[in-house]
Amino acid sequence: MRLKDKVAIIAGAGPGIGRATALLFAQQGAKVALISRKKDAALDTVERIKEQGGQAVSFIADCTKQDQTHAVFHQIMKEFGKLDILHCNMGHFRTSPIEKITEKDWDEMLSLNLKAKFLTVQAALPYLIKNGSGSIILTAAVFGSMLTTKNMAHYNASKAAVISLTKSLALELAPRQIRVNCVCPGQMSHQMFTKGKDSLRTNPLLFRDGLPEDAAFSILYFASDESAWVTGTTLVVDGGTSIGIGKP
Repeated sequence: MRLKDKVAIIAGAGPGIGRATALLFAQQGAKVALISRKKDAALDTVERIKEQGGQAVSFIADCTKQDQTHAVFHQIMKEFGKLDILHCNMGHFRTSPIEKITEKDWDEMLSLNLKAKFLTVQAALPYLIKNGSGSIILTAAVFGSMLTTKNMAHYNASKAAVISLTKSLALELAPRQIRVNCVCPGQMSHQMFTKGKDSLRTNPLLFRDGLPEDAAFSILYFASDESAWVTGTTLVVDGGTSIGIGKP
């Protein structure tokens, strides 16, 4: 097992990449704590993990709020006692032309896609430092990083910023043996992208939409000791979309 005896926190653990990653981590021997904003978002994942013989607990917190974020980490540490892996997967998606993006829209997008990740990392740091090492994985997106498309200025900006945040964190935390990496998924076939999906049709070179599991295996690599000498990097998981659109 690649994560035997590890404790992993996944923030943003609802359906999609968060759930797929939690299930995979548990299959690989990790104890998993799931953080979500909505009460029922992670319960199904916890039940699936327990059915497989794994250990998982769900916690409710809004990670855009610093006090809630620090409080939920305190609760998790009381439950599990240590922290090895943090996956920041929370996010928000909405399309809108520039002239129709309100201040509220902009703030909400940046808050959920960027601020929440920063606050979550900040809350995790004391426990990762105490552990002596750790791995942090941030979820960004191919849109806003490798590709840009119209009607998504706020989304694109927030995701591009996550990549920059990854590098900054990696540089600062390397002396403490904490690695920080980023995964950029392409178009995924889960409910977050149902609305507006047709406008994002990109015809991946591998001829299908991505599955949450495609991203989860990449996240597992960063979480495991197999990537012990990898930090500050971004792994694109998009079926080839970012190298060119159209048939090869």
